[in-house]
Amino acid sequence: MTPIIAIHGIVLGTCPSMDSSVSMSGPMWYMWNHGEWNRPYDAISYYKCDQDGTAIGAAADNNTPIETIAHDLAWYLYTTYSSHGRTVEIVGHSLGGLIARAALAAFAAHNPTYPPTLLVQDVVAISAPFGGTDFGCSATSYQCREMLPGSSFLTWLAQNQDPQGTNGTDWTVIGGSPCDVVPAASATAMTGAHRWLYYLGKPTCYDHDSYLWDASSAMDAAVAWEWPTATRYQKAYAFHPQAAIMMAVDSSLW
Repeated sequence: MTPIIAIHGIVLGTCPSMDSSVSMSGPMWYMWNHGEWNRPYDAISYYKCDQDGTAIGAAADNNTPIETIAHDLAWYLYTTYSSHGRTVEIVGHSLGGLIARAALAAFAAHNPTYPPTLLVQDVVAISAPFGGTDFGCSATSYQCREMLPGSSFLTWLAQNQDPQGTNGTDWTVIGGSPCDVVPAASATAMTGAHRWLYYLGKPTCYDHDSYLWDASSAMDAAVAWEWPTATRYQKAYAFHPQAAIMMAVDSSLW
């Protein structure tokens, strides 16, 4: 099966550290437990003190530009997968979604420092602040300043609403909970994507991280979803987040 490339969100501190594999394992356990036990899982470590993941060479801290991490991610994907004809799917949480979009945006813009191909079939961005947010750390962190509404980074990112890898990329953005620090309008600020909003906070009001851990198989989550053509918009009770993520990477289900 197509490998999942999992990219965690922001970590603060002088030596930011995340257990990269564990932090993103919720959706993977859901997939493995629902018939996709053989799907490969590659959790990305980009901070210099990250643990239990695949280091991509960025050795970053909070003052490393998101664009730098995105560049290193693109070359890792090319060297490990695309250059061998292997397609991947990306699941990025928060800053991880920004990193994925920045990598594909620069590739789609034919940045000469980027690899010649990127085979990325799907990207699922979970609570990624595409329209900006304030985590309260902008005074000390360059990455936090890049995530502020109106930053030059987000302005550049908004110029390409549907960045495509080689052979095309299908985008899904997930967020919208009223308990999340990333507002719904920010998490879904990508007109070229399928948009999936937990807009009422029912039955669960998700905070910024808990989208990754709700494995309920119930069909009682208050969801609004919209397709990129804007011809379909519905509000209904539907999947909880882990099932929605699995749906998104299994493109045929859209």
